[in-house]
Amino acid sequence: MRANRRAVKLLLEYCNCHGLALEPAKFAETFGIPSSFEDMVKEESARYYLER
Repeated sequence: MRANRRAVKLLLEYCNCHGLALEPAKFAETFGIPSSFEDMVKEESARYYLER
């Protein structure tokens, strides 16, 4: 589970570096993240952008 969270964080950093602002559902679709991780993607996205 920690590895999945870290992977999402890395992808969020990638998006930030390349000027991509994707809402969580589009983010997951773009990177092929399964829908079963939807809540985790929302949590990590919110956490990532609150820390910025």
